[in-house]
Amino acid sequence: MGIPWKASPEELAAKAKAEHDAGRQRFIALIRLDISRKEYASEEWSAAVEAIEGAGWVVDHFSVAERQGRADDAYFLFKRR
Repeated sequence: MGIPWKASPEELAAKAKAEHDAGRQRFIALIRLDISRKEYASEEWSAAVEAIEGAGWVVDHFSVAERQGRADDAYFLFKRR
């Protein structure tokens, strides 16, 4: 089951918790940022990452892919805390 790219921090936390409870060792999340709201990038991505980390994960790696004229994609790889 995937994560909708417009998922709220609460939805991300619920999915992350379910994967953690299922015994997964890694969790990957795609978090998309609307380029028209660049000034909020830190707040939006921080809220999403904090929600997932609150479910027992810690960021291991991330990568950002800029999409011409559209939202930027950030791929976060989390590992169990």
